[in-house]
Amino acid sequence: LSWDGSQSAPMQQNNFNASRFRDFMGVPARFLNTPRVPMHNHLLGALYQRSVEYLLAVSLLTFLASALPFALIFFYASCGDPSDSDPDAEPSSFWRVLTVSFSGLAGMDIGDDLNDATHCVLVIGLSQFVHILLEGTVFSIIVTKLMNPSIHLRFSKIAAVITRDGVPHLSFRLCHPQGHFCSNFHIEATWIHREKSAEGETMAKFTEVPLNHWHTSIYLPQTITHTIDEDSPFFKYLEGDGYLSDAHGQLTVVVTAKDEVLNADFWDCWIYKMSDVCHTGIHRWVDCFLPGQMSMSARHPMPIADLHLMDQTVHVRPNRDL
Repeated sequence: LSWDGSQSAPMQQNNFNASRFRDFMGVPARFLNTPRVPMHNHLLGALYQRSVEYLLAVSLLTFLASALPFALIFFYASCGDPSDSDPDAEPSSFWRVLTVSFSGLAGMDIGDDLNDATHCVLVIGLSQFVHILLEGTVFSIIVTKLMNPSIHLRFSKIAAVITRDGVPHLSFRLCHPQGHFCSNFHIEATWIHREKSAEGETMAKFTEVPLNHWHTSIYLPQTITHTIDEDSPFFKYLEGDGYLSDAHGQLTVVVTAKDEVLNADFWDCWIYKMSDVCHTGIHRWVDCFLPGQMSMSARHPMPIADLHLMDQTVHVRPNRDL
């Protein structure tokens, strides 16, 4: 992501994601000479960003990888061979020993399947200790993931300059993709751009962008606007025949709210590049509510919205009503 819009990314990639967020110079946002951070902090942070299916697959592979060294020890230490009490039994193969080792890490009793020699008993005890550690770790990660669902709002892929009553507004849309009621809704926008001081120092400037939104809850698609008047930081770009897309930098939108259906607090972020702002002629958003159709699944009739229409704008001719 560049400050001046010279490296324009596709609009479909404007969604904020911590793993691919890029700083203003177009390189991964990494820090040098940072204090030492425990390795498990990085590991847990990476795991919590993954889906539940991914965590289950990693858990299975972890158990299999942990069972392999114990299977090698059991096999080469002849722990799977018959004991003196059963001399007629055939020696165990490696695959049987691997199955027994995996069963032990899964919590099953494997004492009767292996030799009762002293060294074998010690290895069995060590495998049971590893089983306790793996079981507790996997259980805590899965439960934490399920108790903290990942909630992401549906933002419009573009921001557009629309005209209302002759006044231009910078606008975008958002909604909850599942139609959940969200309370404690708070939204703020920041224009992050590059400026140069009189001494020639280039610095990043964070300019607050006031939004015309006073509701504290959402459950239907909303159009969020910013009035571009004399008090707006974007007013100078619309003077004459200018376009807001000429402004460099990015508009960062941060939302905090509580999903009342999932009973979970969440935050979300979306980034709009100023060079991608739709501003050619007079525009308005397409109405995403289907006329004459109501949903009767809830206790009260609710309008039906087509989320595919959230990204579409219509060019309005000057001789037509807005």
